[in-house]
Amino acid sequence: MLELSETGVAILTRAGFTPDEAARAWHLILAFACSRPPASPKRAARSALAGLPEDDFPALAAASDAYAEALGDDARAFQYGLETVLDGLEQRLAAPTA
Repeated sequence: MLELSETGVAILTRAGFTPDEAARAWHLILAFACSRPPASPKRAARSALAGLPEDDFPALAAASDAYAEALGDDARAFQYGLETVLDGLEQRLAAPTA
């Protein structure tokens, strides 16, 4: 694990992060990669979401198809999450420092 972390922090440092930021960014990437929630079958997710009272859960009702898709497609959800984390780190790297 230390060798993997050494490589990750080194890559981020070479990309332009300070050593402190590289360490925090690596920890974020590693934590995300290791904390994947279990997927639910799409059919079960759709059934559960369809049974929610729309008045009590308006946001979930409006997004129920997309949410069921995300719950049922572990690989796609992981890819979306990792891309989002990396996009945020890229924006942080590009932002001017105060």
